[in-house]
Amino acid sequence: MSGVRRHVSGARRGVEILRGPCAVCGKKLSSGETRKRAKAAQAANAAHAQGKFFEYTALLFKRQNALDVASLKKYASELGLDRARFDAELDGGKYAADVRRDMDDAVMYGAEGTPTIFVNGVMLRDLTAEALHAAIDRAFAGSAQKSG
Repeated sequence: MSGVRRHVSGARRGVEILRGPCAVCGKKLSSGETRKRAKAAQAANAAHAQGKFFEYTALLFKRQNALDVASLKKYASELGLDRARFDAELDGGKYAADVRRDMDDAVMYGAEGTPTIFVNGVMLRDLTAEALHAAIDRAFAGSAQKSG
């Protein structure tokens, strides 16, 4: 398993562990400024709108050499997404501004690739489920001390 897939898998398990008052925010950073990668990030947003973000991004990581628009749409079909909706959002650029904003934010906060995870403004260096869980526990403990 590649390092990237291992990290994504670990982060996803970490998110799935969480229960209670916790917000999770995902940003799509297309490594490099290429049109294909930016379009793939838009496609991930379109998949997210149908509840399949993690499944879709897992396919993107597995198939990084095939990120053309036809392939992105094929992946949507493989996941059973509503293709008419997906295609309209992707072709119409519905998420282009969101992706551009995510990429600008990533540069501002020092993220150099994906995945990059922050908890309460602190970048995680260890992207395992255990490290993510521990960082969130620390964040909750710190906020409890401030409010108590």
